[in-house]
Amino acid sequence: TNHSSQLFRYFGASTAKFGILTNGIIYRFYTDLDEPNKMDETPFLEIDLLDLRDQQIQELKKFCKNNFNLNEIIDTASDLKFLGLIRNVIKDIFSNPSDDYVRFILGCGVYNGVKTQNIVDRFKPLVKKSMSSYINELVNEKIQTALKTGEEQEKSAENQNVDKSPETYDNEADKIVTTDAEMEAFYIVKSILRNHIDISLISYKDTQSYFSILFDNKVTKWICRLVLKDSVMYMIIQGENREYNRYPLETIDDLYNYSELLIKKAKMFCE
Repeated sequence: TNHSSQLFRYFGASTAKFGILTNGIIYRFYTDLDEPNKMDETPFLEIDLLDLRDQQIQELKKFCKNNFNLNEIIDTASDLKFLGLIRNVIKDIFSNPSDDYVRFILGCGVYNGVKTQNIVDRFKPLVKKSMSSYINELVNEKIQTALKTGEEQEKSAENQNVDKSPETYDNEADKIVTTDAEMEAFYIVKSILRNHIDISLISYKDTQSYFSILFDNKVTKWICRLVLKDSVMYMIIQGENREYNRYPLETIDDLYNYSELLIKKAKMFCE
């Protein structure tokens, strides 16, 4: 583009080690890894403020005045660049696996016959479906492990009845900030349950990982857990077989779409 060409010229005419190209939302960070004093065509770091990831935040912090270390950034820039390129390749494979990739998968003990184009076309949707299924399983496994760990910690804290000083409680509370979005979600859930159970028994507990809506103020009787971040929002309800089911939320009002699930779960604690 014209802007990248202009930055390329500025970079070569200056002693700067980094160039940043932005439209106010997407920030692309460049340096001269390929050839000294010549800006690379590919950025070593790209950040989208509408889709900001934790790892990117850590890299961005390195550019803060108090943390700035030129050598450290240069040392990690090469890895970041190739990590980004590899990530894009993997993303393309998952969204639309190439014929060569499908042949590679088939050659890993999946299909011993000749990999003709018809065979590749036949297996391509299966390869794509298998990859998607595996990623979903992996994500759900991580979520369930994290939630179970949090639940065990809550049970342990509840049962141990540890005598803590007021200062200890203050320090723990300082790390947790209950947001307006979480309180709005709490009141929406209460309104959903209003005509079905005694809502005076509905309370909440905020943690650093999630926001729990409780029955009878017991952490072991949670109706749902909510993760309401700028980058992702979802609700988790434990199923009848103690599995953790995740439900996406585009907006907080989407909680109304799951009214039947919330009512059913809350009524279970009344039986």
